[in-house]
Amino acid sequence: MRHFTLRRDTPHRLDHVLGTINGTVTETDGGYLLRDPSENTVLLTTP
Repeated sequence: MRHFTLRRDTPHRLDHVLGTINGTVTETDGGYLLRDPSENTVLLTTP
């Protein structure tokens, strides 16, 4: 697996997840990008 998307149902829940991340997060037009420990790209977004 090289990448995946995690969709949270509300902006509040997305903000909660973002608040628990200890790594680098990059904001994009589609959401927030980060890398997991295996270096897979993760896109965090809301519908």
